Amino acid sequence: MHNHRAAWIMSLGILAWGQNIQAQDAANKVVVTIATVQESDWQREMAQNTNQKELREKLHAKTLMELSGELSGDKELILRSGKEHGIVTRWEFTPDRNDVAAKKTKPEFIGTEVKVANAPTSKELKGPRLSITLTHDLQPLEMQPMTYATAATGAERDKKSVTAPLFQRLRWQGDMLAGKDEQLLTSFLLEETPSTRIAVFIQDSHDNPSPPLTLRQTIYRVPEMDVIEWLLAAPQNDAALEKRLQQAVADGQAKVVSSLTTSSVLGIRTQAQSGKECWVPTEVDQDLGRLYQLPVSFATVPAGSRLECLSSESVTSWKSHFALHPPLAVQWPTSWLRVHDQTQTTPPFKAIHGWMDWYDRFDQETSGKVVFHDESPHLISMMPPADQTWGADRKGRWLDVTMAQRSMSEGGPQTAPSKPGQSSLLILGIALDSDEAQALLATRQPDKDAELLHELVARVKAGRAHVVTSALSANQSGHKEQTSGRLHAYPTEMPSIPSAWGETTVGTTLEQDGRELAFTQDLAPPARTEWKLARDMPEAIMWQPRFRKLFLHSVFSDSAKLDTQLCAVASIPSVIAGGDLPEHETVLLFTHRSNHEAAPKAEGSDFELEAMIFEIPAGGADDWQDVKSDDFTAFTQQRLKQGTAKLQSHTMLRIQPSTRGALNVTEEYRTATAFDPPSAEAPFRMRPTSLTSLPVGVQLEADVAAAPGGIPRLSVALRHSIARPIEPGLEETLKIAASGMDDYPGAKHEFEEWTAHDILFPAGTVHCLGLSLPAGGGVTTTRIAFIRVRPAQ
Repeated sequence: MHNHRAAWIMSLGILAWGQNIQAQDAANKVVVTIATVQESDWQREMAQNTNQKELREKLHAKTLMELSGELSGDKELILRSGKEHGIVTRWEFTPDRNDVAAKKTKPEFIGTEVKVANAPTSKELKGPRLSITLTHDLQPLEMQPMTYATAATGAERDKKSVTAPLFQRLRWQGDMLAGKDEQLLTSFLLEETPSTRIAVFIQDSHDNPSPPLTLRQTIYRVPEMDVIEWLLAAPQNDAALEKRLQQAVADGQAKVVSSLTTSSVLGIRTQAQSGKECWVPTEVDQDLGRLYQLPVSFATVPAGSRLECLSSESVTSWKSHFALHPPLAVQWPTSWLRVHDQTQTTPPFKAIHGWMDWYDRFDQETSGKVVFHDESPHLISMMPPADQTWGADRKGRWLDVTMAQRSMSEGGPQTAPSKPGQSSLLILGIALDSDEAQALLATRQPDKDAELLHELVARVKAGRAHVVTSALSANQSGHKEQTSGRLHAYPTEMPSIPSAWGETTVGTTLEQDGRELAFTQDLAPPARTEWKLARDMPEAIMWQPRFRKLFLHSVFSDSAKLDTQLCAVASIPSVIAGGDLPEHETVLLFTHRSNHEAAPKAEGSDFELEAMIFEIPAGGADDWQDVKSDDFTAFTQQRLKQGTAKLQSHTMLRIQPSTRGALNVTEEYRTATAFDPPSAEAPFRMRPTSLTSLPVGVQLEADVAAAPGGIPRLSVALRHSIARPIEPGLEETLKIAASGMDDYPGAKHEFEEWTAHDILFPAGTVHCLGLSLPAGGGVTTTRIAFIRVRPAQ
């Protein structure tokens, strides 16, 4: 692969040319060199912090291309090697609609292009700067077919296609303090040949200014349980963690999935990117009679590594994207129920069915401000791979650990860590059998949550529990967002013949701002609802996804005495379980601080709010409503053991006084609320045209305040689904249409709600929110809800 790339680039070099400016008094010769280096050589020189002017020689770099030209005044210098290709940006049907043709085409330069200009002078930045935009194709242009004949099969489906480009590119944009001594502009580890990386060097005629700012980012993919055990063991600084990661790579237990280095300038935004750039459709032109869905416009989706940064003296605004997977084509059923043609003159007219390709994409993003204390490695984040929840083709569970360094040294040994890093926050969720979870919680002591977490980790290793989620945020300043998942696209308008699409992340999302935390984890791949559209054509169907998520929003303080805290408990509602989501499990969600002294502090103790819903005999409701707080635990445990009661839902939320919090375990169920009514010629066909979403599961919202004397004052809203939604089938919707009514009820969703406002709760007391009696007579069972609030310590 490497030799193929080198031969291709060298052949382009014959065509190299430079748009050179006539030499003036201030003419400045700029030289850009693109080379490959062995990863082992790179790691050796990075460990020694080799001086930039000696770097290329000591790396034994093999030059792929060298471009040079003279830059003068305010005119832009353009260096190029390659040639232009015409790329179709919009397709259209021919007048007879039997074929397609290009409507718009644009020239795309394939090869290497460097644009250089003198940057405006600045009082803050000493010395001349170059503004640089670099594009370098790593591989020849590829064209990907995209079919538009959704009802066709085999060779006919392949024939009825348009093409879209696939690039493999390196991009860089920013400013550079270049000089006579050669400087490294950027470097990336190559995905297809991980023992090799590509490096770009630059020099000009100016005297060398102060050394450039260099930023390095490495993403390690490590077995999840290894990382969890490292973090829960004795505290270690970030530099020691990276050594451990490097050793895991050397031992074959982990691997580097992304590694990039970029030069930058204080106060100037820099962007570096390497990998695939895929075109995916964003708009289609429909020919419903043939069920053609012609892609007519496109968007670019990158797959690889991207970093955008803006640095001040000690803080860097950091936006990183990483995705190994290119966009994934997903087939969606599509049907048109009223097809007229010349051979069919009497009703019922035929229906037509096919499969339409639309594209999911994968992304892992970290966005926020990173505090760099020195030039040693800093931990940035840990997130599951973007395809871990849905789509992974590998065994086991993994974590992608992002490490970064920032330096301005001129060579020589790197400085040792000068002080402990900012507090890192680990979110760890473990699921186990609900009965076992209740037994552990019954004997739990809040000041010994670390022991509880270690017990659960031991159960995971023994196969008696499993990790649901793990994510970590570190070295942040202010607001930070992290997301890793599969962005699943699904039809939203005219969903049986899609004309618009929505997109939802299936994976992990962590948003943190000081003590405020918002966390979302998909518990399993989406479930699916299916509609039948035609009695005479069973293959005419429509799909919609059902996303099953755990969502936590809370503000909680961090005790200087405790590193590990249980922050939430959530039993999995039976109405959303099934398939990849086991029933009768409870998730315990913990936070773990590695450096709690640096964590943001809050005054006062947190509260723990519990909500419990029991199914009980209707005849014994009075005893349940009269139970005293001191007797509550013994009373409920006895009836659960006797089998006369069932714990239907248990949630616990840790929350700081005078804040609002929420804990939801729900399925986003999409139900049809409007239909294209059947025609007189085909009264047994109809299709949904409008959808709305129903949250199914359990939702807890709370507002806890401390009244005088430290007594909690609570407002709470609790919502609980009794049964799975029941979607009206084809025959039922046909009956509604035949009745002349236009009001389609959507899915039948039974749920119950309890609320309480400004209720005083002495510590440890239990409050009954009341009974929920189903409609109708002959009731034998009912449900009753309780809440309990107590100080977390």
